[in-house]
Amino acid sequence: MSTAQTGQSTTLPAFDNTLGALYIGSSLATALYGAICIQTFLYVTSNRTRFDSWPMKLLVFILFCSGLDTAHQFLMLAGMYHFLITDYANPVALPTGGSTSSEAPVIYDKGIVGISTILLVQLFF
Repeated sequence: MSTAQTGQSTTLPAFDNTLGALYIGSSLATALYGAICIQTFLYVTSNRTRFDSWPMKLLVFILFCSGLDTAHQFLMLAGMYHFLITDYANPVALPTGGSTSSEAPVIYDKGIVGISTILLVQLFF
């Protein structure tokens, strides 16, 4: 149980359906990011890069090496940190997106990075 600032005791809701799903999703996304790192390394070190056109090499560089995928992963983990560490056992922070106002820019930046990645891939192919 937690004590609110008014001195009344409040019961915490079950976080299994909210933060549990967020944790499982971010864990899977981190595993897939590892697969992307391996694929990028294998692409760069293979002989295939000699035969690919420069737009394909540029796309790989922009998406991974310049940091779009890495930035997306970092922003996702920053949001997880706010919900699971900074605002742990703070049910008031769930609907507002965090007890601090710094959560909203992280969500917007993550959306911008994700949209940029999708736009680049869709325009290329």
